[in-house]
Amino acid sequence: MFLPDGEDPDTLVRKEGKEAFEARMEQAMPLSAFLFNSLMPQVDLSTPDGRARLSTLALPLISQVPGETLRIYLRQELGNKLGILDDSQLERLMPKAAESGVSRPVPQLKRTTMRIL
Repeated sequence: MFLPDGEDPDTLVRKEGKEAFEARMEQAMPLSAFLFNSLMPQVDLSTPDGRARLSTLALPLISQVPGETLRIYLRQELGNKLGILDDSQLERLMPKAAESGVSRPVPQLKRTTMRIL
């Protein structure tokens, strides 16, 4: 959801009220729809070059999305738009994060010695 310039959720709730903010959230366009709606006017899916262009535009954006589940969904949605329904072909187009070299931070464990009295 895009907020007006200079506003954050807290200031907007204070100005408009909780109900108005919740209504904004209900009417907000999902990320997947926004992503593809903004890219589709730039490409012609009826041509191989247009489909390749969509892939070139969408893949870097999809790879930056936090949350593996949403990234997988967006990748599948891209595959549907490109006409790639086979998972193995889709996997070659955009490998999963573990295979693409994208590293996720691993939580560090800290050992603490305890004395029991």
